[in-house]
Amino acid sequence: MAVRETQSRSASRRDPLKDYRQKRDFSRTAEPKPKRGKGDGRQFVVQKHDARRLHYDLRLELGGTLKSWAVTRGPSLIVGEKRLAVRTEDHPMQYLDFEGNIPKGEYGGGAMIVWDRGQWDSAIDPEKGLAKGHLDISLHGTRLKGRWHLVRYLSGRTTEELAAQGELRKDHAGRAKVIEARKIALPDPKKVRGARKGILPAFLEPSLPQQTDRAPSGPKWVHEIKYDGYRMQARIDGPDVRLLTRKGLDWTSRFPSIATALKTPGLGSALLDGEIVVEDSAGLPSFTLLQSDLKSGRGDRFRYFLFDLLYCEGFDLTQATLLDRKALLQQISGGLPPASPIRFSEHLAQDGPTMFEHACRLGLEGIVSKRIDLPYRPGRGDHWRKVKGILRQEFVILGYIPSTAAKGSVGALLLGYHEGGTLLYAGRVGTGYSSDQSRSLSAELEKLAAAKPELGNALPAGSEKGVRWAKPRLVCEVEFGGWTADRLIRQSVFRGLREDRPAEEIVLEVAPEKSGSDRGRQPVPARLTHPERILWPEQGVTKEGLAEFYADIADLCQARVARAQQCGATRRGRREGEDADPRQPGWTDRPGPSRRGRNPSLGFDSCAFGNAGSPDLRSRPGRRRALERGDRSCFRCA
Repeated sequence: MAVRETQSRSASRRDPLKDYRQKRDFSRTAEPKPKRGKGDGRQFVVQKHDARRLHYDLRLELGGTLKSWAVTRGPSLIVGEKRLAVRTEDHPMQYLDFEGNIPKGEYGGGAMIVWDRGQWDSAIDPEKGLAKGHLDISLHGTRLKGRWHLVRYLSGRTTEELAAQGELRKDHAGRAKVIEARKIALPDPKKVRGARKGILPAFLEPSLPQQTDRAPSGPKWVHEIKYDGYRMQARIDGPDVRLLTRKGLDWTSRFPSIATALKTPGLGSALLDGEIVVEDSAGLPSFTLLQSDLKSGRGDRFRYFLFDLLYCEGFDLTQATLLDRKALLQQISGGLPPASPIRFSEHLAQDGPTMFEHACRLGLEGIVSKRIDLPYRPGRGDHWRKVKGILRQEFVILGYIPSTAAKGSVGALLLGYHEGGTLLYAGRVGTGYSSDQSRSLSAELEKLAAAKPELGNALPAGSEKGVRWAKPRLVCEVEFGGWTADRLIRQSVFRGLREDRPAEEIVLEVAPEKSGSDRGRQPVPARLTHPERILWPEQGVTKEGLAEFYADIADLCQARVARAQQCGATRRGRREGEDADPRQPGWTDRPGPSRRGRNPSLGFDSCAFGNAGSPDLRSRPGRRRALERGDRSCFRCA
């Protein structure tokens, strides 16, 4: 644990319990009165303390008092993981058993319980270790059993002592340089209602939206675009800028252009929340393009849309309302040059369903609705709600079926998700990845090759043929048309890997519901030859994907095809990437669907057209009883 000292050494030598006594009114609090103990029994206690923020207090008996540290999230249980431990005033020995409620308004006001208790020891002289700034301890408690290090990372002197000697902490010196070089005047964050002095946090758990079927309306809600990218916190500490994923992973090296652009406003310290995207030619966020740019090392198309400001220039803003936080953020981002990749995420206060309808018309994934009157709330909840116009979900990759058309490539991915601690099969995706992505996925999954994982549901008959199973480690995002009666996804399209999401956390955002378009629809027949063959490499569309599309539009085409005696199709070229022009070699007219039984109308065979790789269907212009007299014309635009 990294220790930050706040106590004056000289004061602690004279009377180690002086600070404890001065900070408390014992006529109001039930805390024990200060009385120095005798002996050194090496007892310890960890108390769970729900004060201004929930934390854990570690207290070690040494020299007749309890040396105390406030540990932000409790002693680390993972080797190598550091936790901030702030040194506080010494406490009397009677505090070993203290539990109760400290009145609000008093120092440390809030509930406190004994979380763990036992004995401790040290391999070295603890007095010398404490003076040196490195205490090596072993705890023998009911819960904590093991070895920990308390390491001081600052000089141990107070701010007043440092100021008297003309010294300044390195991080504060760095912030001062940035502020001194600032060219644009920034608004004062202390004027924001709810702002309070605080330490720049290393990371904050992100606020996440709850999925709903209908966008909310009312004066307390605003609506933003749902971006299709990577959620990212930007931590600015002087010249140091770090980009952190929703799990706190440092991805600064992946987005260097964004990190550089964040230095432009001249913020000395800040914690911003937003999403990094790449926009397509229509100005819409594309996760596929984002992943492509990351893989190729291209960084000129990255855009960072900011939608929250959690800390600014020494002030914690999490207790301010969203509207006030965004107003400050808009003022700060308003001074950026037009060519900057840093953008402010605008919001609209109009009717939620209307906003959602417009978003769908524009081809956006959906919207996120947020309460403007609430402080920042970490985690998922009703304070943020999302409505999707496109069904998208993250899935765990369970394995793959090798391509029979291209060696060393993926034909289809087998997908799953967690439910109640059980891994369930969710179907497969066989389209959406390019040839290069297909080969890359195959190589990654071969490294994770394993036996079939234990699944909570059975796979459809024949689905396991040729499957190469893998450890459920990789996560991908999939767009799909709905769910079948067997709770399997249909008409699925691969959108990319999600390296920012751990596989064990992947659960369904909404319960599976069989879509209306799926009722009565037969699955694509298994007689497709080479279903994984990629017809359009750039878009990643396979023969199976084309056949599924025809199956979805079969009812619409049936009525039109039934009017004609003959239906023909242009066939996709044999070579991937061949120009889609029926006049070029390799394109031939193929007879369309044949009669089915006694039905005078013609059948529509999605599998036949899928096998032919036919993107263009044509029927004769005449009706059945007058084939030679056409009653309509078709003009093809070049």
